[in-house]
Amino acid sequence: MAVSDAAVRRGLAGVVANLPDVFTRAAHVLSNLLYVVTGVAKALLEFHEALSEGAADFGQAAAEDEQGDDPNDNHLGNADLLEYREHLRVV
Repeated sequence: MAVSDAAVRRGLAGVVANLPDVFTRAAHVLSNLLYVVTGVAKALLEFHEALSEGAADFGQAAAEDEQGDDPNDNHLGNADLLEYREHLRVV
């Protein structure tokens, strides 16, 4: 069965006529894909920032614990207290 040249031309004309729709759909798919990828990247960056801020806050809290507010931090023992008492006796 032979295909006529007219049928081939009609078939090609249909394919060519549908190309703008194919490109439009491909552009929409790529646009949506780019939107999703940038959304994921933004979420990962915000997560990274939150982790780094949390780590900094944790380090600050640990540093505040080392400020010497604990009464057991008197490494000289009672030497300061004894010296103070001696000073009071002299005065």
